[in-house]
Amino acid sequence: MTTDLWAIFFLPFRMVAAAMPVKELTGLIITRNEEKHIASCIRSLQQVCSRIVVLDSGSTDLTRKIAASLGAEVHVRDFDGFGRQKCHGSELCATEWILNLDADERVSPEMAAAIAGADLSPQGPAAFGFRRRNLFCGRQIRHCGWSPDICYRLYSRSRARWSDSSVHERLETRETAVLPGDIVHYAYESLEAFLAKQNRYSTLAAGEMLRHRRQISRCSAAFHGAHMFVSRYLFRLGFLDGTDGLSICLIQAVYSYLKYAKYYELLRGSEEIWDRYQ
Repeated sequence: MTTDLWAIFFLPFRMVAAAMPVKELTGLIITRNEEKHIASCIRSLQQVCSRIVVLDSGSTDLTRKIAASLGAEVHVRDFDGFGRQKCHGSELCATEWILNLDADERVSPEMAAAIAGADLSPQGPAAFGFRRRNLFCGRQIRHCGWSPDICYRLYSRSRARWSDSSVHERLETRETAVLPGDIVHYAYESLEAFLAKQNRYSTLAAGEMLRHRRQISRCSAAFHGAHMFVSRYLFRLGFLDGTDGLSICLIQAVYSYLKYAKYYELLRGSEEIWDRYQ
């Protein structure tokens, strides 16, 4: 389906979303050097949020300036892990309910309509999840473990909180529900960007493993790397996504390998090595 046809298909949803009242809801975005995405993300959140809070961790581009020009409250804090950043960001939000998006994510019209009708009372769920539609180099990925991808992002700050994990943080609550509508995720614009982020995430994950002193063997890195590729490419049907699927599964395997290899390096290494993982 062409871009024009998609626009026609979604037009009724956009008209409904535009007509809906904005709830007492704060949009929360954690950023660092996101000048390409931040404006679209904020405008997307403004469909449903009365306030926007941006918590930045040392951007050297125009991220903070763009966010402030669009009416967002901008705060700065040194990065110490995604979970702890989101916990601190939640404390900056004045409303009871918070909608968290990454800068490269957008609220779809169907998602906006679902939020408008959601039960945000104390008797309802403490957190709501949405499907995430992941796009890789502009193309939707339907397999590789990327779909279905349920993300819990709409939550009550008094009844749910983020884990303090450095990476792959999650909302901690048992009172959840899933709403219709997708979070649109413009995940990676290139293989280079994907590989760079997975390298960074593997460093954070290795530091997280060190915090918990997990036991591993010399073969753990190779085993987990191979297992990741086989599970994502074969069992989760990554091969059906063609060349993109192969690239994604290979890089995810490299991520898994590096996570354990870096952790093993930490266990054997010096204080100088540990300092690189902070």
